Amino acid sequence: MTSSEWSEDRARDAAQFLQAIAHPIRLLLLLLLAERQLPASKLACAVGISQPAAFRHLRCMVEAGILSINTRTASMTFAIAVPETMRAVLEMTAALSAELKAPEETARRQRSPDRNQDHPPEASRALSSAA
Repeated sequence: MTSSEWSEDRARDAAQFLQAIAHPIRLLLLLLLAERQLPASKLACAVGISQPAAFRHLRCMVEAGILSINTRTASMTFAIAVPETMRAVLEMTAALSAELKAPEETARRQRSPDRNQDHPPEASRALSSAA
């Protein structure tokens, strides 16, 4: 899509989507939901926040049309509303991860051997504990 194909309305919709995922917790929740639908309680536990806080973040993404709510199960579960959206998010996070990793690798090589400790970011810990 070229810039000439963008309207102000499309740009506003894209900005709303990006704002909805522009919080680290919301991005983690979204990545957890990429694999399967989950209830807020499990999502909250996986990212280390309270259930009310998880609901606030999830509601933000429901309102933006990113997530849907399934009330047919025993507990209310959240799921990705549009699979194409998740593909775009995964591509974007992969590109950002590669881009952000390059400076980290350079910094790691420049550190002395006794200080060369790898501390995984909170996102990695939350994702690994949810799996």
